Amino acid sequence: FYAHPSSMEGISLAIMEAGLHKLPVIGSNVGGIPEIVKNDDTGYLISPYSNYEQLAEFIILLAQNGNKRETLGNNIHHFVNMNFNINFQAEKYIQEFYHAEK
Repeated sequence: FYAHPSSMEGISLAIMEAGLHKLPVIGSNVGGIPEIVKNDDTGYLISPYSNYEQLAEFIILLAQNGNKRETLGNNIHHFVNMNFNINFQAEKYIQEFYHAEK
């Protein structure tokens, strides 16, 4: 798993890379992180300001539960591949640009 307890963040490339490697993510509920990290689906969200107890709970949970790590890891891998791959992003850009020109 990958822990990303940030107090301020946009869309994190590090989180996307972790997802591509099938690593579930524990991330702060700030900025763009919740766009990728969904509680108990692709990882876990924690409060962003010094919530070390919550972070520790999720670290212990994932460290002790291989099935949960595998399920969340597969989910985030699928989510990142479907929503942030270059082909998908290029198509979104073309659609936005084309519609903006009209």
